[in-house]
Amino acid sequence: DIVYLQEALRHQTRAMQLQQAAGGASGLVARVIGRTIIPTEHVILLDRGLREGVVREGVLVDVAGVVGRIVEVHPTTSLVSLLTDPDSRIACLVERSREGALLVGTGGLQGRLEYLDLDADVEVGDRVVTAGLGGSFPKGLLLGVVTKVQRDERNARVIAWVRPAVRVSQLEEVLCLPPATSNGKTEKPKN
Repeated sequence: DIVYLQEALRHQTRAMQLQQAAGGASGLVARVIGRTIIPTEHVILLDRGLREGVVREGVLVDVAGVVGRIVEVHPTTSLVSLLTDPDSRIACLVERSREGALLVGTGGLQGRLEYLDLDADVEVGDRVVTAGLGGSFPKGLLLGVVTKVQRDERNARVIAWVRPAVRVSQLEEVLCLPPATSNGKTEKPKN
């Protein structure tokens, strides 16, 4: 069947693109097979699980950047919390200025940078990357771009809004990477 062959070729090409985008990091390509229907919950279901070596807290990326993290693993499937999910928290840096912050999911189309001081050097158009500090994410993966900066003089803080690099509504395949180690590097999968 020609349609089946075309889809298999598209999947194979996409898998190669994902591996290249991750800098050759070894990972497992998975397909998105389900999405939550709850508007404020940003969760997807993957067709890979324990049997293929997927682990909880694994990191998901696509060619554009970070997708999210694995929160549940079952024998043949995995549940992923997207970076836009209200429960998502990712330590990050403003790439240009190296300002540290926390990217918090809002349940909407954008995330929010929190814990920025009033004098934080952050501007519209700045790229935001993972900080690699004490979590699943290795350092330097693209999260998104700052779209709005609000300075709150009264509370001496800045909140910046970030548009994710990844179009979460268009995800079909993703690359599952093992969680980072304490030194911020990705662990090698155990066979």
